[in-house]
Amino acid sequence: MMYKKLWWCILASIVIIFGFFFLNSFTFAERSSPDFVPNHWKTRWFILDGWLNLVYMVDIAYVAYLWRPTANNRRFAMSDELAQDDDGGFDMGSFGGSLDEEDARSPTREEVMN
Repeated sequence: MMYKKLWWCILASIVIIFGFFFLNSFTFAERSSPDFVPNHWKTRWFILDGWLNLVYMVDIAYVAYLWRPTANNRRFAMSDELAQDDDGGFDMGSFGGSLDEEDARSPTREEVMN
């Protein structure tokens, strides 16, 4: 249920972002008019950056609300992990001899001189 709510939050954010994108496109389409800057200077920050910061703040607050500690979360956090017998069928030594400690060491001065 928590992930369905998170999915709806993300979907709503995407719809809001696209909606404001089209609104900004229409707003800045008339920017060549001489009255644009005197009429829009008060709302320019919100139109350019503020609404996106507000959407992100609401998203983060909603995710924090969804993932808050609950009785169910504490119950799962305190539960013991069940051991599983996993026979992967490989041994660490079977990955190749070039990575062994003896092969990976640098040669000594005497070995280089001979």
